[in-house]
Amino acid sequence: MTRYRLSAPGRAARTVLALALAVGLAVTGGLSSSAAPAPVTVRVAFTPLQAWGPLFIADAEGYFAREGIKVEWVTFAGGADTIAVLVQGQLDVGAGSASAGFFNAVAQGAKVRIVADKGHVEPGFRAVALVGRKNLKPGSTPTVADLKGRKVAVNTLGAIAHYVLDRSLARAGLTLRDVEVLRMPFPSMVGALQQGAIDAAILSEPFVTQALEVGVGTMLAAAGDVVPDEPVAFIFYGLNLLERSPETGRRFMVAYLRALRQYVQGPTARNVQIVAEYTKISPDLIRKGDWFPMYPDGRVNINAIRRFQDWLYAQEFIGVRMPVNALVDTGFLVYAAEALTSR
Repeated sequence: MTRYRLSAPGRAARTVLALALAVGLAVTGGLSSSAAPAPVTVRVAFTPLQAWGPLFIADAEGYFAREGIKVEWVTFAGGADTIAVLVQGQLDVGAGSASAGFFNAVAQGAKVRIVADKGHVEPGFRAVALVGRKNLKPGSTPTVADLKGRKVAVNTLGAIAHYVLDRSLARAGLTLRDVEVLRMPFPSMVGALQQGAIDAAILSEPFVTQALEVGVGTMLAAAGDVVPDEPVAFIFYGLNLLERSPETGRRFMVAYLRALRQYVQGPTARNVQIVAEYTKISPDLIRKGDWFPMYPDGRVNINAIRRFQDWLYAQEFIGVRMPVNALVDTGFLVYAAEALTSR
């Protein structure tokens, strides 16, 4: 496993900026198709979640190395935090949910695009869920309706977790104005529930299972029941791979798509071992949790992106709606699929 550096989320942007100033851009330009690709370092956003599984697999199984890529992991609290550094060329690959920051950046002409799926909601899906404090309503089982006037945490404002919260509240006759929404990194949420600092949170695996297993949380609403067919995460390319070195972007996507095909085999012993190693979460906890559904061909749900953008606009997180072809670049996936078919 490539060694990665864990830094405080608030310092992540400064960390990559310092790296950029010290050593310059890591991504190199076009390579001859007749020669083996020269090794190139690609800086990739890291969050210790099961949904990063395909990226971990691509690194651990040598799929990136096969394409001449060495990954440098840079820690972020969520996908929204990566947008600014992607735009500036200080990060090469972002991963996580789409956010208001992404849509606003594209509207302002920034070079950042969704290039592949990294997780979506299916019926019964609870790998993203609204979890309440166990003692939220002493003497009875709490419901979403009991959150009125309470504190609820999401990892990012104006992103999919915020959207799932809104849709969950709506089913109980509430709105976002009926709760106090706080921003908090996923790893901090279980402890905050236990200490009573928050009353509920939109959690992602493995933290959903952790909260339920240790007895500090109770399931209030699962994403599969609230937003079926909704994407929860994507792979993003920034300025470097979109324009400065698209050849590196194509090679990265070949490795990612190869890893996706292994990932969708489910929580096999090898896949669990890899995810546990990179997240430092116990294999048993990973096996008990939901395995994020992902499309083996990495396809992007265009209609869902339109729907989410409409919600952001209605909530006034964004001021303009963009055509989807300005938000998504499927060319890298098309190349990767053809490359893997011909090998």
